[in-house]
Amino acid sequence: MTSGAISRSANLFDFGQQRPLGINPFSLDQHAHQLFEEANWEAEANIALLGNQLLTHFGTSEDMFKACLTYAFTHVEVSATSALKVVTDEETKAWYDNWLSRCIELEVSQIYIWANEEKIDRNALQLAMMRKAGEFRAKAAFLVAQVVEKRRYDSAKTNHRGTTANQPRKNNRAAWLRQRLKERNWNEHRVKEWNGPDHKTVKKILDGFPVQKGVLERLATALSGFAALPAITESDIPND
Repeated sequence: MTSGAISRSANLFDFGQQRPLGINPFSLDQHAHQLFEEANWEAEANIALLGNQLLTHFGTSEDMFKACLTYAFTHVEVSATSALKVVTDEETKAWYDNWLSRCIELEVSQIYIWANEEKIDRNALQLAMMRKAGEFRAKAAFLVAQVVEKRRYDSAKTNHRGTTANQPRKNNRAAWLRQRLKERNWNEHRVKEWNGPDHKTVKKILDGFPVQKGVLERLATALSGFAALPAITESDIPND
C-alpha cells in the first residue's frame, strides 16, 4: 500500500475537483481498493453539490472570505466522511489517520496562501481543523473497534461450535428419550406443552448433544406429567 497523493486545485473554489481523496493507495487485490474508489466518487459528487450551494454573489471580499472558510471546513468534513468507508481494519485506519493529517495540512496551507495573511491566524485555523480531524479519528477508531469485537465474537462462536462438536455424543440418553416419547406418542414439540424444554432442546438431546444444567430436570418433570406411566426422576435419565 502506498501513501497516495491528495490532489487539490490552487483555486479553492474548484468545485469540479476530481479524485478529492487522491490516488488510490491500495492494490487491486485488496478489498479496500474498491472501497476507496467508491468513497472518491461519493466525495466528488458531494463536493460539487457543496460548490453549487456556495456559488452566490459576494457583496464584499469579507463575504467571499467567510464563504472560503466555510467551504474549506465543509470540504474536509465531506471528504473525511466519505473516506471513512475505507476503514475496515487496523491497516486502513492507519491509512486514514495519515490521509487526514495531510488533508488538513493542505487545506490550511491553501487558505493561508489565498487569504490576506493579516485576516487569519494560521495557528487558530490549524487548531480548529485538528479538532475536526480528532472527531473523525474517533469515528475511525470506533469502526475498527467494532470490527475487532465482531472478530472476537465470531472466533468465540466458532470455538464453541468446535468444542460442542468434539464432545462425546450421549447416544444412550438419546435412545432412552426416543423410547419415552414413543411410549407417550409424543414428538419433540409435545414436551414443551408439559412444561418441559422447547423442541429445539429436545431435538438436541435426541441428536446426542449435551445440554445445560437444569434441562434434564425439566425433561423428567414433563415426562412424569403423563399419568398413565410411572413418574421419572432426573437420575433415571442416562448420562451417556
